Amino acid sequence: GAFLRQQRAVVQRSDLRSILPSITCPTAIIHGAADRLIPLAAAEETTAAMPAATFTIIEGAGHFLFHERPAAARDAV
Repeated sequence: GAFLRQQRAVVQRSDLRSILPSITCPTAIIHGAADRLIPLAAAEETTAAMPAATFTIIEGAGHFLFHERPAAARDAV
């Protein structure tokens, strides 16, 4: 149902990586070290493309890091 619709929308959306350098506001990119849905390299690429981005890896967390490691995620924000 809803999960499959969401996944189809993600796969079919436009690639907007070219606009990342134009985002100049402070941006926190927080990634679970054990995320099996989005590779760590994707988060690193996004961070590198954004001039005001900070990058935090949450050890012991996967894709749902705010649920899996709420205190660490909160501290990263």
